[in-house]
Amino acid sequence: MTEGFSGADTAAVANTANTIVLHEYLQKYTRPEEASKHASDALILMRHFEDAVKKIKIQRERRPEERVTTLSHYR
Repeated sequence: MTEGFSGADTAAVANTANTIVLHEYLQKYTRPEEASKHASDALILMRHFEDAVKKIKIQRERRPEERVTTLSHYR
């Protein structure tokens, strides 16, 4: 699925899969108490990676002026 992806593209897939899981998790457990009880439910599954690859492929196919710039902060 990731043939031709650069290292940066692969990293974007992992980050996007993580973001998808977090969005699903936060929609399911909106109260902090519930979120804490079910923290182990926030697992990245193959379907999350598959969705992430699709999103990154769409992003790669856009012209540079159409791409969305995302800032990441690392410590």
